[in-house]
Amino acid sequence: MRGSVTPHAETRKRIALFSHSLGVEGAVETECITYEKLLAHSDARHIKASRMTVSELKESGCASAPDVKCLGFDALHLTDPAFCHSMVGAFGAEAVCQAFLSTPGDAVAVAGVTAPSLNLSVDDLLCMCVGAPEEAKAVLQQSEPKRGALVGVSISTLLDCGLRAPTLSDIGYLANDVSSQTGATISHLKKLGF
Repeated sequence: MRGSVTPHAETRKRIALFSHSLGVEGAVETECITYEKLLAHSDARHIKASRMTVSELKESGCASAPDVKCLGFDALHLTDPAFCHSMVGAFGAEAVCQAFLSTPGDAVAVAGVTAPSLNLSVDDLLCMCVGAPEEAKAVLQQSEPKRGALVGVSISTLLDCGLRAPTLSDIGYLANDVSSQTGATISHLKKLGF
């Protein structure tokens, strides 16, 4: 028993983690929670239901951000600020990003509130959306400040994402906004379709 955790609370945790796979009796008889047992008999849904923390995952033998991902956690779980903060504290922002962020959809999931916790700029998120204009648009729609999130974004990133004047205008970025925030020249604006 750790700290002030009661035996009853530990039993409930084991039931939440393992009863779907081992049955209630098997879950109750499980003596210790290890990463190997979690991998074999549980998943992110049950781990969240058990209220197991990232610190407890580490104590169980979960040694890295990729280990957490192997348990079924994904970028959407990072939208929970407490979970994201715990992951960054346990494994570091770079390791969490490398493990969890690989698709344009992942960029959309963490855009806005979670991105700063992961040390991600809007340009970083848009670079994950190369060739995916709808996802790039969604990233900009969620990014702060509204209609001011292009600061630090390169024109080549906008072009590579497939973002063009109609889409940018639709979400509030007019030619003047793009120019002032990105340093775009008249030539760049023409490439974007302004």
